[in-house]
Amino acid sequence: MIPARLVFDGTARVAAAALLAAALCVQPAPVAAQSTGSITGAVTADAGEVRAFRVKARDTVGRVSYTVYTVDGRYRIYNLPPGPYEVQVIEAGYAPLVRTVEVAAGREATADLALESTG
Repeated sequence: MIPARLVFDGTARVAAAALLAAALCVQPAPVAAQSTGSITGAVTADAGEVRAFRVKARDTVGRVSYTVYTVDGRYRIYNLPPGPYEVQVIEAGYAPLVRTVEVAAGREATADLALESTG
């Protein structure tokens, strides 16, 4: 018995090439861009200049904390799972201040903090 051979005519070859090209061009979006968000904001103080204050964002559901430092009074915390967060500045000499924000996937939440000195 003679093995069967596949025969491609010109149309079939063009269609196969087009399918291969389309498959190679389609790439899924990055997972982080679809499933995480961020928090950004400004920190001001009624006394003195804000330089490198610690900003802490705590996931109120998973109880995970993320800490960054301000740069020129601004901060941004990336790649946060969606959900509610408590944002606070950790700095001696200032009254405690907490803001609650909701982080959504692919979005940026804003939490500006105006600190008041305790002394």
